[in-house]
Amino acid sequence: MFWASYLLAVLAIILAWPVPILLSRAQWPARSPFTAMLLWQAIALAGGLSMIGAMLVYGLEPVGDNLVAGLRALAGMVIFNAPTTALGFWHIFALSAAALLTAHLVFTLLLTYYKIQRQRRRHREPARPPGFAVRPGRRNAGHQPRLPCCLLPARRCPLGDRSVRRPDGSP
Repeated sequence: MFWASYLLAVLAIILAWPVPILLSRAQWPARSPFTAMLLWQAIALAGGLSMIGAMLVYGLEPVGDNLVAGLRALAGMVIFNAPTTALGFWHIFALSAAALLTAHLVFTLLLTYYKIQRQRRRHREPARPPGFAVRPGRRNAGHQPRLPCCLLPARRCPLGDRSVRRPDGSP
C-alpha cells in the first residue's frame, strides 16, 4: 500500500498541473465543447479521487495490507476505541486531511446542486407583472395593469374578466 499511495499522489499531481495546461492549449475543444467539458470533468474527478485515495492509503498503510483491511482496522479504532499506537503522526494527519478534503468536496457538490436548482426554478417561474394574481388555471388582473402594448397579444388578452385597452383605445 505504500507504493500505491505514492502512485496515487503522482497521478493527482499530474492531473492537477500538466494535464490541464496541455488541454487548455489544445485546438480541438473549440470544435467539440461538450466532449471537452466531459473530459475536464473526468480529469477533475480523477484528480480529486486520487488525492483523497493517496492520503487515505498512506494513512492506512501501517494498519492493513490492503485498503479493505485498513478500513476495517480504522473502523475498529473509531467505533470500538481500539488503540491507535500503530498510527504515527503523519498517518493520522493524512487520514484527517483525506476526511476534510472529502467533506469539502461533498459539501461543495451539494452547494452547487442547490444553487443550480434554485436558478433553474427561478428561470422556470413565469414573468408576473404587478397586478397579476396567479390562480389555478387562469391569470386574473386584480386591477387595471400597466403593461406596454408590446406585451399584449394582438387580438385578445387572456387576463381574465377585465379587458385591457391598448393605447389607441381599441380593446
